[in-house]
Amino acid sequence: MGQETQVTPWEPFFDPLDDALWARGSDVDWLKGTWVHAYTHPASLHERHPFIPVTIKQAEHLVRRYPEQVLAILGSLLSWRVCTVDQLVAGLAADVDGIEPFHRDAPTVWGALLRLGVIDVGFSRTEFLEGRRINQVWVAMGSEVMLTRRITNILGVPAWMRDVLTDGKFGQMRTHARHNTLTNHVALTAAHDSRFRFVGGDGWGGFRGIDPQAVAEIGSAGRQSADMIGFTRDGVTMALELQIHATGVGKKLAAWSKLLAYSPMRRRGILCVWLQAPVSAGIYERFDKAFDEASRFAEMPMGDPSVFSRMGYARWDEWYDGHACPTPQWGEYVDMYGTRRSVFDPAWQATCPTVSDVDVIQDWGWRLMDERIKAAWGWDVSRWAKPDALRGGFYGFVGHDITTRKEERP
Repeated sequence: MGQETQVTPWEPFFDPLDDALWARGSDVDWLKGTWVHAYTHPASLHERHPFIPVTIKQAEHLVRRYPEQVLAILGSLLSWRVCTVDQLVAGLAADVDGIEPFHRDAPTVWGALLRLGVIDVGFSRTEFLEGRRINQVWVAMGSEVMLTRRITNILGVPAWMRDVLTDGKFGQMRTHARHNTLTNHVALTAAHDSRFRFVGGDGWGGFRGIDPQAVAEIGSAGRQSADMIGFTRDGVTMALELQIHATGVGKKLAAWSKLLAYSPMRRRGILCVWLQAPVSAGIYERFDKAFDEASRFAEMPMGDPSVFSRMGYARWDEWYDGHACPTPQWGEYVDMYGTRRSVFDPAWQATCPTVSDVDVIQDWGWRLMDERIKAAWGWDVSRWAKPDALRGGFYGFVGHDITTRKEERP
């Protein structure tokens, strides 16, 4: 407990609680991709926003010129949903080196994707109301399936990724800029911490993705998901719920209690940590009643270790100092017994599953091919060279020590 953190700040680095970002509310002003794509005076739009190409053809040229960046951006938004460009550059789009920062004065990949209707781009409301530029710019997936499908066809996006991007879920989602920006700051902390194997956002944090067997046994889990999931080297799956307001917390606590009760630690190693973030500088809503009621849920004593010890809470100012840098208490929480614990406690390892190497996850497509060919014809093709397009991919997860393993394949 209280051990010195192994995390160092990353670049570009900013404080997600900076008042300048949220002086006018918890969301941002969005330039919707569907609006920009359909705009009938693109030249005047480019004049006001030079980062947006004038024509569709120019935008497509930029996308074709930087396909790896485009795939990294789209793949990352599968996981993080809403993110600042700086956060993607700092590590949340780790699938490719050199994600382009956001430049406003000339056409960019970001502007091209906006012009094509594939993403939305957001700016702090302070810019419009006060006339001063704020450094952070937000991006989110667009809501028009047909426009997204067109780009995935142009780039030859892997089939599984195309299906996820074009299934309509993104158009149904509300954007929560402040909430996601805070969550992504926690994710970046984990992504730059060597104690984690890999980290993903709420796009991959659904209950059915975390433990489908538990969901099947429960009967239903709705659309509940963690805001962030991080897999430590000791086998812990840290499921983070970042909560600003107390509204609806009781239902979420009940859902998590049930999932943990039906998901033994040895199968998935799940710990659920509720991180309370401030409504504004230094001001927190009270969660005492909700957690007190949750401590009496019937599921709490279940399992070994029990749900009591596998769920708990912490406050933002315990994990981060006044400059948004992680403190030595990062990863600690108070469980439902009132005992202080840490997700990095080595004692968890005895009750957790073994964590696979990152490349095992990344190469799931190739592995599936190996298994199916062997089952059908009895051939061992594990050493054969295979098309990169069928590799599977690692989009939306930030992993440590990702390797291509191409040199191992003849």
